[in-house]
Amino acid sequence: MKTKGFIAIWVVLIIITLLAAFTAQTLVHSNFIIHVILTFSAIKFLLVSFYFMEIKKAHAFWKASLIIFVLIFLTTTLFVI
Repeated sequence: MKTKGFIAIWVVLIIITLLAAFTAQTLVHSNFIIHVILTFSAIKFLLVSFYFMEIKKAHAFWKASLIIFVLIFLTTTLFVI
């Protein structure tokens, strides 16, 4: 991937981080905030793993296992909270 692509993904990661921080500051006593921040962190995890760890060039098994892991993590944590 070219440098512009890495910079674009990095900017998106920074924006998602700022959105999570802003959301945490504004909605302090809401249970909904936990769901939003966990979803933001799952998106960030997928972006980092697919672009910076180059999982998008890996075998389909690793792509599927990563996505399944994130889905299992999100569903178990969102239903428990």
